[in-house]
Formats: sequence, C-alpha cells, structure tokens
Amino acid sequence: MRTLMTIQIEAEAGSRALESGALRETLRRLAERVRPEAAYAFYADGVRTVLLVFDLRDATQLPAVTEPLFRELQAQVNVCPAMPLGDLLASWH
Repeated sequence: MRTLMTIQIEAEAGSRALESGALRETLRRLAERVRPEAAYAFYADGVRTVLLVFDLRDATQLPAVTEPLFRELQAQVNVCPAMPLGDLLASWH
C-alpha cells in the first residue's frame, strides 16, 4: 500500500540529533529500509519536517520503521495510506 509518512522533529531535539549525527544516520537508515519513491525535507509549523512516500507491504512493518524515529529523534510521526490522483479518479467511473 502506498503510504505517506510525515515526520516532525522538535527544534531542540532536532538540534541535538543534528550535532550528534543521529539525525542524518536515522534518516539514512529509514530511507534504506522503506526505499521511498519521493522524499522531501522542509520546515512546517516551525519544526524540521520530512515527508516520505513509499510502499508499505504490511502494517507489521510500522513498529520497525517508526520506533527509531521516536527513540532517536523524539519525532512526531503521522502515517496514512495514499494514492495517486489518477487512481482515485479512475475509481469513480
């Protein structure tokens, strides 16, 4: 299932993780694990934010994917199913 994951990292925790190298390493491992088809980093709501689009084959993958984000970055993570607009429009025929 195509999945949209938004990761938000609070400023203080993000700064510590950036200085220690944990931010780079945690996000690198995440990208290796989920192989996103799209990945963006930006600021939203005043915090560091990462947006990933990837294929989640099974919901049982979620703890392994999200736990390092909680533990190492104190991140807030939002995960939801997504589909291309073309697929949605085709489903309405």
